[in-house]
Amino acid sequence: MGQDIQGMAGFHDQVDNHYKRLIGSALLTSAFVAGISLSQRQNSSLLTTPSVGQTAASAVATLRRANVPYFRIYDLRSTYATRLSAGGVADEWVTQLLRQAMPKCSRNTHK
Repeated sequence: MGQDIQGMAGFHDQVDNHYKRLIGSALLTSAFVAGISLSQRQNSSLLTTPSVGQTAASAVATLRRANVPYFRIYDLRSTYATRLSAGGVADEWVTQLLRQAMPKCSRNTHK
């Protein structure tokens, strides 16, 4: 069926597996990763990574030092929707941006 005894189909040539290009790409990628790793902070490990509570406490302390008044994160959603509507954005777009089911929800909730 088109093959000789050794299983070859009659082609006698050398195969270029592109090993030089593959190894070169791997080395170049490793060099980029090493450069990026060296440019980052070196003191972070599993034992020194701050917990979620420590990160939240740090964020709250930073906001207090900057004299940012207390607000609820969810209020940002209403403010965003209200300002979009006040700016003339169609209710359908506001609904899509807020991922709500119906435009009526956006109109009734965020006035």
